[in-house]
Amino acid sequence: MRRVLFLVVSAIIALGTRGTSGTGTASTPGTLGTQGTLGPLSSDWTHYAGNAASQKYSPLDQINKDTVAKLKVAWRWTSPDNAVVAANPLSRPGMYHDTPLMVKGVLYTVTSLGQIAAINPATGESLWVFDPANWKAGRPGNLGFVHRGISYWSEPSTTLGPGPSTVGPSGAKERLLLGTSDAYLISVDAKTGALDTSFGQGGRVDLMEDSLTPYAARTIP
Repeated sequence: MRRVLFLVVSAIIALGTRGTSGTGTASTPGTLGTQGTLGPLSSDWTHYAGNAASQKYSPLDQINKDTVAKLKVAWRWTSPDNAVVAANPLSRPGMYHDTPLMVKGVLYTVTSLGQIAAINPATGESLWVFDPANWKAGRPGNLGFVHRGISYWSEPSTTLGPGPSTVGPSGAKERLLLGTSDAYLISVDAKTGALDTSFGQGGRVDLMEDSLTPYAARTIP
């Protein structure tokens, strides 16, 4: 069976909305524990749970209880895993568990086989795809080929802690971090999809170094 990822663009962009006006303006955020009242939040979704503070909140409010029934499929995106499976029938992907990221107008996702893709959220067109080829190491135990997501990092990093979840200035380094099923942490240039060779050893850090316990990195860095 072909694996096709269905994305309603506006629904992905507005994950976790709370507003009800439908105007597209930011709602007033609440508080985060004892850390005080938060300022205005960015519409970017830079981490699995929104931002590094795991707020799971977006200020976007065009999708609400009054408009959600009017949503329609804007486009369909076919996973690059299909081509891998066609050429390697034994490399069967598992369930799709990723929460896509939305940063500076680009949608980022990781497939079950660990391929990172940048997608134009308006058209569903793939801007680039990076395949770390970790699936060649064989099917991991337990859940098999499953990835829960990637993380975004920029230099200087301004996505840590509560408050505005902004990203670095134009021209700054922007990276996507992925833990692979064969226990590596890799860094990829978010703009080009190229492996960041300045990270670790040729773009990878071996998470099994000096460890005697088998390990697979399926969760978010």
